[in-house]
Amino acid sequence: DKITANGGGATVIAGNGNDVVSATGAGSTVNIAAGPLSVDTVTMGSGDVLRMSGGTDQISGVGNDFFFLNNLKAGSTVLATGSQNFIALGGDSSTEVVLDPAQIKNTIVVQALNAPTDTYAGLVEIQGFTSQDMVDLQSLKGGVDGAVINSYGEVLANLVTNPTNYTLKLAGGGAIQFDTTVPFSAAQFGFSSSHGLV
Repeated sequence: DKITANGGGATVIAGNGNDVVSATGAGSTVNIAAGPLSVDTVTMGSGDVLRMSGGTDQISGVGNDFFFLNNLKAGSTVLATGSQNFIALGGDSSTEVVLDPAQIKNTIVVQALNAPTDTYAGLVEIQGFTSQDMVDLQSLKGGVDGAVINSYGEVLANLVTNPTNYTLKLAGGGAIQFDTTVPFSAAQFGFSSSHGLV
C-alpha cells in the first residue's frame, strides 16, 4: 500500500503488507501493525507520533517526533534528523538508529520484554550519539555480569571498548552498539523498571 497524508494532524492506520507511508504534516499520528515479513518505508515530519510493530522498516523523522517501535527486524533503520526525538524500542527490536550529531536532546529507550528475565535479544546500533543525547535502559540486565543495569557503574561493567565503537552487552544475547569512541558520561544514561512492548 502507498499512503500519503501530508496535511497537519493526519491520522493513518495501516496493517500487514508492504507499506509506503508519508505523513509529513505536523501533529500526525501513524499506526502500522506490520507483519514479520513486511518491508515498510515511513516518512514523518515534525511533532508526529508513530506506533509500529514488525517488519524490516525504513523510518525517518525530523524533530520532536515520538516513535514507539516493537519487533523490528535486522536491516531496519530509524533516521532522526532533528532535535528532541523520542525513540522507544521494544520486543527485541534490531535496528540502526541514525541521529544528527549537530542536533540535541534525542532520547532512545531500549526496553526488556519480560520480567524477571530482563533480557533483550536485538542489536541496536546508534550513530551520531553525543553528550547531548540519552539512552534510557528499561529493566535490562548486563550481558557481562548478569546484574540489572540500574546505574552508570553497571553500564561501565557491561561496556566493551572496540577500536571504532563501544558495545553495551545485554543479557539475552542482544547489545547496544554506539558508533563513537568519545568517552561517555553518566548524564547520557537513564534507568527505569518498565517491561513489555513500548
